[in-house]
Amino acid sequence: MIFLLIVLIISIYLICDYYIKNYWYKDIQGPRSIPILGSLLHIKDDAHLVFQRDSKIYNDGKLAKYWFCDVITIALFDADLTREVFIKNHEYVNSRVKSPTLNLIGNRFRGIVTADENYWQFHRDILMKSFTGRKIKTLTNSIEKETIEIISFMKFISKSGQLFSTRSNFMNFNSNIIFDYVFSRRIENIYEGANEEQLKVLKAIRDLFEFLALFEIQNYTKILQPFYFIYSKIFGHPSDPLKKIIYKYYKEHCETIDIDNPRDVLDSIISEYRKVNGKEEESSVIPITNELILAAVETNSTTMEWFTLELCNRQEYQVKLYNELSKVLKQSPNESNLINLSHRPLTPLFNATLKEVLRLYPPVPFGVSRLTIKEFKIDNGRFTIPKGSQIIQSLYSMFRDEKHWSSPNEFKPERHINNNESQSNNWFPYSIGVRNCVGMGFSQDELYILLANLVLNFQILPPFENSKINDTPIFGFSFRPNEFKVNLKLRQ
Repeated sequence: MIFLLIVLIISIYLICDYYIKNYWYKDIQGPRSIPILGSLLHIKDDAHLVFQRDSKIYNDGKLAKYWFCDVITIALFDADLTREVFIKNHEYVNSRVKSPTLNLIGNRFRGIVTADENYWQFHRDILMKSFTGRKIKTLTNSIEKETIEIISFMKFISKSGQLFSTRSNFMNFNSNIIFDYVFSRRIENIYEGANEEQLKVLKAIRDLFEFLALFEIQNYTKILQPFYFIYSKIFGHPSDPLKKIIYKYYKEHCETIDIDNPRDVLDSIISEYRKVNGKEEESSVIPITNELILAAVETNSTTMEWFTLELCNRQEYQVKLYNELSKVLKQSPNESNLINLSHRPLTPLFNATLKEVLRLYPPVPFGVSRLTIKEFKIDNGRFTIPKGSQIIQSLYSMFRDEKHWSSPNEFKPERHINNNESQSNNWFPYSIGVRNCVGMGFSQDELYILLANLVLNFQILPPFENSKINDTPIFGFSFRPNEFKVNLKLRQ
């Protein structure tokens, strides 16, 4: 009798779950969902390609509805609709999905990327004050100094006949800059072999991003979430190693800080928190700096890899970019003989090429998902976005949308010159609205200075003559190519 009752209860639950997922919110179409798992089997492989395919099937290519277990998920495919959601209705989508993973990374949603509606504005204001509290020239100098170091190392590699490893060296480059800016910790000769602590940091970053690429069912299944917290408490979480390192830096700064003369961003964040009586200082400062490091190192390294790969496979563009850069430097020389930010307005083709790389390979192809805190309507009332929905931006689909981009799968940097196609504001790899990437300016400056000087000094060649580097992306939380090396031929 008990067994039959259990079977009856389970059967009723499965029927109700199926009905809710397939017949509620019917104004937004999407693939059919099954009980418990929802749409997960539909998007289990190469989700960016699944979403791109679905954008040609559902709701005139504007959006689609999915169920990630217990969480209703709205994937946005259309740039115009995305602007309507994230700009016009920003007050309804200013939170994060309350998943255990984001909870643990953000220490109860207190970070900057993971911050929920209770913290994000306060923490963004603190972070912006921390950035502007130091002279911008200091950051630019840090980027230029590190660029000189890595270009010098590349010259050594070129003369020795070795191949240049893009992934490890670009990660070293980005980590050294952000660690110098945030913690006043820069490692000399990092390209000749990172020290033990730096290796731990880079490993912690890679391990965490690989973990985020996995779909963890417990993040979207309410009944499993308490057990996940218990498991993480006993066995640890992939975010713990980096947090422990940052906690050590935080304690060191607390012991030596001069509130009136901050040395770096961490000092500035601590100072800003103490101006408001230091409430929740430690529990907030650590996830803020943790997420700064994660975002700055991983995403820029990824873009640098894609840029190098595309130019390696397209030698004709290297010639065009080199001619533009060398001409500009001759017209506006400087003591360091480097391309710097003052040259950026004079290099339209290079700027367009970098934009095209970010269009084809957005480093975070779905952005960081949002949680709706209130039901609202979009597209002239056609679609209702339910309260508690997870909102995903399918940037990969938007940036290859034939409605906005001609020949969208082709590499055509010229499309961005004179705002030909990008004038319609359909290019936003750093997201849009009030919760766009806080480090966008920093990222663009870093990419410009390093990559422009890479092209100026070297011809980038594949390891084997007349070959091409594999440009098939590896899908995950970030959007990386397969690891590769290049041959650097020093220009005369």
